[in-house]
Amino acid sequence: MEPILVLYATHEGQTQRIAEHIAASVRVHGRLANVLNAAHIPDGFSLDAYAAAIVAASVHGGRHEKEIVRFVKDHVKELERIPTAFLSVSLSEAGAEDAMAPPENRARSAADATRMIDEFLAENRLAPVQH
Repeated sequence: MEPILVLYATHEGQTQRIAEHIAASVRVHGRLANVLNAAHIPDGFSLDAYAAAIVAASVHGGRHEKEIVRFVKDHVKELERIPTAFLSVSLSEAGAEDAMAPPENRARSAADATRMIDEFLAENRLAPVQH
């Protein structure tokens, strides 16, 4: 059985914790999962051995981590051949889910999170099956 790649880029470590949690959940369901930091991609890395990929990146200053941008640009053709999900970790999404925030603030935060994801996908020509 081919493993699922859980690839992440993080600035403060939260996205790594999320990636490891996702991989643990995949394993609980009987699948193999490999967690890989996009900042440390081995030379000659290929997605050929993977059944699917989950790409996770944090957002800082309105942009996703440069390591994920580089990885996606370098491997977009491979990512197109396997089911791929994209996970964006941002304070904007946290603001959108803050039940104590006024509705207009939540709506603005949700729009910001959506915009950052849409821009990332368009700029990097990534078409995940889920984001």
